[in-house]
Amino acid sequence: LGPMVLIKAFMTLPTPPEIVWDLLHDPVYRIEWDDARLEGYLVTQLSQNCDIGYYAGKATRPVWDRDFLNQRAWYTVGGGEYVIFNTSVPHAKCPLDPKTYVRGLSKISGYLIRPWCDGGCTLTYISNADPKGWIPTSFTNALVSRFSPAMMAKIRRAAANFEGWRSKIP
Repeated sequence: LGPMVLIKAFMTLPTPPEIVWDLLHDPVYRIEWDDARLEGYLVTQLSQNCDIGYYAGKATRPVWDRDFLNQRAWYTVGGGEYVIFNTSVPHAKCPLDPKTYVRGLSKISGYLIRPWCDGGCTLTYISNADPKGWIPTSFTNALVSRFSPAMMAKIRRAAANFEGWRSKIP
């Protein structure tokens, strides 16, 4: 079985917190910036600020691609602070497809967005997950050391381009 992976990443952005909040909630824009995404969709809306969603992502060979079925909740804390977090759950509408993916487990993962100087924000990402299945130790070590900085760099680029992209939508 795969090892538990604990990731923490932090960065400051010149982007206002509400823009980063919108960016992280936009499933259409995610297709533009998340090159690891194979598929993703809303399974069910549980309440105004809670849903269950599906996400499948690419893995580097020889490791199989992973998918996750997560219950996500999000809150506007006030004062320009936002929280998004998730945990894995089962759902009848989204059974495991072992021929295509290994179903990973998110114990808890999420983002904290806070205002920062000059109208920007800080973004903290934390994840405690078990990717499940067979993964070589060297791959796990590479994942932990490279995934967080690469993901944060993608979010930084996506944040810089989000407003321009959104303004082109009719």
